[in-house]
Order: sequence, then C-alpha cells, then structure tokens
Amino acid sequence: MQLTKRKTGPELLRIVCMLMIICLHYIRAAGGSGSVAFGSWQYWFYSTLRGLCFIGVNCFVLITGYYQCDKTFSFTRIIKLLFEVWFFSDLIYIVLLLTKQISYSGIQDLLYAVFPVFTNSDGCTSIYVIVITFSPLFNIIIAKISKKVHLALIILGVGFFSVWPTVFLFSNGFTDFLATGYGVPWFIILYFTASYVKKYRTLPKNQLKRILSAT
Repeated sequence: MQLTKRKTGPELLRIVCMLMIICLHYIRAAGGSGSVAFGSWQYWFYSTLRGLCFIGVNCFVLITGYYQCDKTFSFTRIIKLLFEVWFFSDLIYIVLLLTKQISYSGIQDLLYAVFPVFTNSDGCTSIYVIVITFSPLFNIIIAKISKKVHLALIILGVGFFSVWPTVFLFSNGFTDFLATGYGVPWFIILYFTASYVKKYRTLPKNQLKRILSAT
C-alpha cells in the first residue's frame, strides 16, 4: 500500500489552529470578558485573546475549502468524523461522571453527549458537517461561475457577514444570522474564498521561490 505524502505546512497550521480552538474553549469556560469588569485590563486581555484565537476556526474551514474544492465527495470521511466526535464526546462525558466533575442532570444532557453533532451541542462540528455534505454542490457552482462572479460573491459575503456586523455592531440582523462567526453562511464564504485562491493562482509553483531567492 502506497502511503500518501502529506505536506507539513498545512499540518502544522492545523496543529496551531487546534491550540487556538482549545484556548477559545478555555476562555468560554472561564467566563471570558463577561466575567470581568468592562474596560479593565482583564476585559481587554480576554477580548484580544479571543479575537486572535478565533482565527483558528476560520483557518480550518479555509484549509478544507482549499483541498476539497476540486475533489470528489467522500461519504466515508463524514462517517469517520461523526464517529470520532461521538467517541470522544461520550468518553469525556463518562469520565466526568465517574470522577464526579459533573452530575447527571437529565435526559437532555445525555442526548447532547451521545449525539453532539445532531444536537449542535459542539457548534462548529455540526456546521462543518453541513458544509462538507453540500460541498459537491459548491464545487459545481465554483466550476461553472466566472472569475468575476466568484470574486463578487466573496466581496458581497465578506461585506454582509463581516464588515456589516463589525461596523454596525449594535445591529442584530446579520449578526444573529451569522451566529457570531460559527454560522453556515460564514463557513460557505470561507469555502468559496479558499477555492478562489486555489483556482486562480497566477504564479507558477516555483516562480515565487525564484522571486524570493532573487531579492
């Protein structure tokens, strides 16, 4: 059996992103900026750290879009992901119960632990599965549309779902629809953005290295 050679760059980026996401969960478990006084150094520290670590979520989706945009759909990949999430979710839940870190509080918490993706109790994974499931449709659209239309979709998406909520932060319209960066629309925008980068690279593979070595 021939082993597939994996590129170290994306794998290293994935590791960094995982550390960022772990940090995000730690901040949320600690209460984040909402647990300290507004305007204090702790408030700005939590807010800045959360903003920096949030990049990890976006990078994961960008990596997926970059490599998935020209590949065939793999149902096995989704099943494998669902099994991994289910296994670790149940394992952690059982360990916490046995060590009495948590107590059984009803059927709802049990269902959240047993079906983390389908109950959306883990947030990102549920949305990630949705995007991967619809990736064949996205890939058809990406293959059919022109470069100008592709770029226009990205600009409109970023404008509505990033610039708008940032400038008009008091408005709940698009912010709620975006689900604070974890929503399906934003993940789709990231998918199309990564596919644009891959599809319309203008530099040959070795030309950038020659340019850098010449400077």
